[in-house]
Amino acid sequence: MFNAKEREHYFMLAAVRYVLLEHYNNASRIWKLARDNTKRQVMRTTLGVGWIVFHDLVYFAVFIIVRYLIAGAREINGVVFIVYMLVGLITWFFMSDIISSCANSIKRNKAIMYSINFPTIILPTIEVLAIVYKRLFSIGLMLLVVWAFGYTDYVQPLLLLYYFLSMIILMIAFSLTFSAITAISHDFEQLYRAFTRILIYSVPILWSFEQVHGNRWAEVLLKMNPFTYVVIGIRHSLLHTMGIGWDYTFFFWTVVTTLFCVGSFLQYKLRKYYADYI
Repeated sequence: MFNAKEREHYFMLAAVRYVLLEHYNNASRIWKLARDNTKRQVMRTTLGVGWIVFHDLVYFAVFIIVRYLIAGAREINGVVFIVYMLVGLITWFFMSDIISSCANSIKRNKAIMYSINFPTIILPTIEVLAIVYKRLFSIGLMLLVVWAFGYTDYVQPLLLLYYFLSMIILMIAFSLTFSAITAISHDFEQLYRAFTRILIYSVPILWSFEQVHGNRWAEVLLKMNPFTYVVIGIRHSLLHTMGIGWDYTFFFWTVVTTLFCVGSFLQYKLRKYYADYI
């Protein structure tokens, strides 16, 4: 017989195995549904993806004007402030869309659970990949800005690919965890919405770590946010700004692994009860 701690480890391993197998067995379905989801969203309006471009350009303009009014046109970490901010903002828009959308991925698809025997565990991943498809143009825009300002010599394609994939894996783990909790708790959903509104200010987009170097505790706390790792990493791969050490990389993957395990456990335990809560 297992004791309580051994049972907990057993269920955690069983949950992770179950989630990985469901994703493996439904890999083609995940990619197909993600593409179909993107097409439906694009076809709903006349401009389609053009609206995403328009919204992003408006946000870029507002952030750049605010930054210019506050600090002028001085460089940030040796990089033109427009490029520094745009690379951070484009990266953040990827994650922000996923954070906003994927928490409700299970609640939003309740009709599927009622009508067919569908593996709900893959719903958060479908939402993540659909947003990645929808925002692929952003990578081109980011590279265009980097090229236009003459930073192409700093671009490291393999490093950029690594951080981009790290972002996707982080967002899948994040979505698995929070979509499960949001599906069963309306109170948590309200708390989640309030929390996500302030996340942007904890990520180095409008500011840099040069401004908090004098306060070690503030720097450590801000780096504990896994989204910070992605923003710093993508900036480094394109602009050769602040680099990332192995200790920070180890911490990031520890957080991602923990999130994935917790999310897998919650999805595994709650999958049979979603219909009762939603």
